[in-house]
Amino acid sequence: MHRSSPARRSVSLLFGLTLLALASPGARAWGADKPTKAQFDTADGVTLEGSFYASTKGKKEPTVLMLHKIGSDSHKDGWDALAESLQAKGYSVLSFDFRGHGRSTAVDPAKFWSYAWNKNLIKGGALDPKTNKPLDSITQSKFLPGYLPYLINDVAAAKLYLDDRNDSSECNSQQLIVIGAEDGAALGAIWMASEWNRYSATIRLNPINPALPPSIDSVGKDPEGKTEYCAIWLSMTSVLGGRHPVAGGLRTAVAFVGKDKKVPMDFLYGEKDEQGHEHADKFIKLLKGSEPKDSKVLPHTQVEAVAGTQLAGGELLRKTLDTDKMILRYLDGIRKEVTPARTDWSKIDLSSTQYIWRFSPTAPVIAKLDPRSKTLEKPLPLAPLGIQP
Repeated sequence: MHRSSPARRSVSLLFGLTLLALASPGARAWGADKPTKAQFDTADGVTLEGSFYASTKGKKEPTVLMLHKIGSDSHKDGWDALAESLQAKGYSVLSFDFRGHGRSTAVDPAKFWSYAWNKNLIKGGALDPKTNKPLDSITQSKFLPGYLPYLINDVAAAKLYLDDRNDSSECNSQQLIVIGAEDGAALGAIWMASEWNRYSATIRLNPINPALPPSIDSVGKDPEGKTEYCAIWLSMTSVLGGRHPVAGGLRTAVAFVGKDKKVPMDFLYGEKDEQGHEHADKFIKLLKGSEPKDSKVLPHTQVEAVAGTQLAGGELLRKTLDTDKMILRYLDGIRKEVTPARTDWSKIDLSSTQYIWRFSPTAPVIAKLDPRSKTLEKPLPLAPLGIQP
């Protein structure tokens, strides 16, 4: 009788086990848990780059959007480790670099420099002094203070990227969790307020003269803000980049989203960070009143101190602290006790949907006219959000 060698038997056994694993329900291919490169464009022509962590449960679990602080990027501090922890619990996650940060430096010169704020609020302007041609990249070190509010357009672009992946059944962007640090948290909260004014719509060009303003024939029933499930803010601050205050707009946004729309919010700060503690207390009192600890109003909106540290923002995600465990514990409670506004996954049909912003019922602003576009075609207007450049 012929007997195979031990080496051959080992190879056969390994091959058989591999086939069995791939055939087993719920099995994943090797490397499927690794993040994939995310790339998407903003309304004003910036190409943003980031990482998408696919959920092990596909479209059944909520999606997390993570926002780093201005001056940092999506890979510093403990953002990558937090994304991996969230993915391991079944969430899909998108982290990305704000414009001019990390790898998000490329722009479409013709489109980007056609906007006045890009041309006027970035040091040096549009032209490369060596070639006298429009620059095709930007860096945050050249952003003037008044430019920083325009980074809100990056958050808006990230949501449409997630909506596109939702339509591919890769995530559930209609149950959205936002986690932001410091001024990234401020941009996130203000953007969340804007989403309660974005609606799907039927928009029609004038068939005789397309140059005339389009007409809006119908508007969807629900605002896009209904996709917001909860938010977690790490040392939220009201000054962008330490240079541009947005306190009024931020307070209005937090009150509107957290109190009026009752989106749960968790405010985290370092236990020894006095300024972070003060800011967190102000926001929680804004939402829950003068005695927030005893208040039964908004039971899932709270303040939490990360023990024994003076660190703030993304630095709270360091491995030596338990912030990631606090975040996961908070989300576990939300999942058990709070029913999202949109309970089931459904297709958004991003590539066939038009959008408007309806900050004023009598003066809607078109956000996406070409239904085939996968980006918003108009930047967010800042004035209705209470922020100025």
